[in-house]
Amino acid sequence: MIDLHHNLRSAIARKMAGGLAMVLNKRNPEKWLLVNFGINKMPAAHIAERYIRTAALLGIRDDGMGADFFPAPEAVFSLAEHELEKDKFIVLSVGAAHEGKRMTLQSMRDFCRLAPLSVVLIGGHEDVAAGNDLGDVAYLNLIGKTSFDQSGLLMRDAALVVSGDSGMMHIAAALGKKVLSVWGCTAPSLGMYPFRPHPASQMAEPEGRKRRPCSKLGNRCKYGMKNKCISTISGGRLAQMASDIIQKAP
Repeated sequence: MIDLHHNLRSAIARKMAGGLAMVLNKRNPEKWLLVNFGINKMPAAHIAERYIRTAALLGIRDDGMGADFFPAPEAVFSLAEHELEKDKFIVLSVGAAHEGKRMTLQSMRDFCRLAPLSVVLIGGHEDVAAGNDLGDVAYLNLIGKTSFDQSGLLMRDAALVVSGDSGMMHIAAALGKKVLSVWGCTAPSLGMYPFRPHPASQMAEPEGRKRRPCSKLGNRCKYGMKNKCISTISGGRLAQMASDIIQKAP
């Protein structure tokens, strides 16, 4: 058994299954030091590299090609149906599991208005209200209208993907896309930044917020949720970064 969760439930499963188990060291003491005292003892390796090392006894090795994304064979997305052209639009993923990872509506509105290319919105059903608020400034609002796999197919043809610290950020990286990842109460120092995305990718982090990361999950902010870290990253700044990334070599 390869246990990458390393929690109570997975421990019970290991006990019930018996046999050899390879268990990820989650580095929780190091994370606690980083979040609570700003002392960074985290390994330099990305979490994906640590996953691979956990399974090394099985002969699993890093192929150096990053992550993979395999949409279901039946999943389809037609650019023509939505009047989109390959590499002529930006995908903005508006959602994230926790508030400290989600861009503010104002930041996203400003980004949509100032972005160098047309912006297509994606997100889950829980993000529909945000999509309704942004619908008048985005080129296309597909929030709640595409499946997980369809969102991946859409991102595959985008010039750039803009996302908070979320699953869509990791899917975009797996597709080898140019990714502008936007960070708030979590931080790349926790080891879960985009894994080997396009080399032109960039990360937008709050300026002047030296106490980050605020939490492991992004559910708390040391500066208060009404003044959460990600709210300091303006849409204008993101639009300028997007322009810089897009202009770099394909």
